[in-house]
Amino acid sequence: MALIASALGVTRQAISATARDLEGLGYLERDEDPRDRRSSVWRLSARGDALIVDSVVAVDELETQLAALLGAKKSSVLETSARALAASLAEVGSEDERPGASAGSDLERLADDLRRRLGLRDARRLGALLAPPTEGKPR
Repeated sequence: MALIASALGVTRQAISATARDLEGLGYLERDEDPRDRRSSVWRLSARGDALIVDSVVAVDELETQLAALLGAKKSSVLETSARALAASLAEVGSEDERPGASAGSDLERLADDLRRRLGLRDARRLGALLAPPTEGKPR
């Protein structure tokens, strides 16, 4: 639990509570740790395994549909841009650890890169998709 908590930047208590919730939903199973009776060993249940398989299949299907819709080149640009966005957001999340860093400048650089890679029209379309929905207006 400590390793997972550290990797996610949360407390062990938060991970334990989440594991208990997932156990209650039938996605995890808990066994006694044979090396330390005070600890538990967690593993995916059959339902948890099925969820992982179903999730991977669903993501693969979405990627296939998106690639068919966009075409290979734009799909590749979108994937690269999404990875850059994720990396930038991770940097923004750790900004407290970087004195003098500016989240605005990171996002501005990312926006400039996306406009350059996608073209102005597609960048605007992406911006519209990322904007929070306005009440009463469908996307």
